[in-house]
Amino acid sequence: MDMKVLQFQNKKLAQRLEQRHRVEAELRQRIEQLEKRQMQDDAVLNVVNRYWNQLNEDIRVLLQRFDAETADESENKNESEATTSFLMQLSSWDKEELDDKLANRVQVSSVLFLKLCRHLNRLSQRNERLLLH
Repeated sequence: MDMKVLQFQNKKLAQRLEQRHRVEAELRQRIEQLEKRQMQDDAVLNVVNRYWNQLNEDIRVLLQRFDAETADESENKNESEATTSFLMQLSSWDKEELDDKLANRVQVSSVLFLKLCRHLNRLSQRNERLLLH
């Protein structure tokens, strides 16, 4: 009788062990998928960061062509904070700080873009006056 009980217990333990191995394999696969997705997300964030930096720099170059003031000290400080080791910074910020930093970065880009628009409007108005006279 004891032998049959031990065989039954052994069989149940083997089944639970097999089930545990399956769960572990599924979890490993899920971890690999998440790591792969994280790498893809990081790559996308790097691309967005690179193009955002390029946009701001292109706007500054255009503003310089208008012989305009490109940025005040606070804008330069904000922009340099926004461009250094972007992913490192993202991972270290909490949700509230991330919202603040990204809002600040959007503000820097908006100010640059508004300056460019003002200069383009002035140029357009000047050209219209020249054409009318």
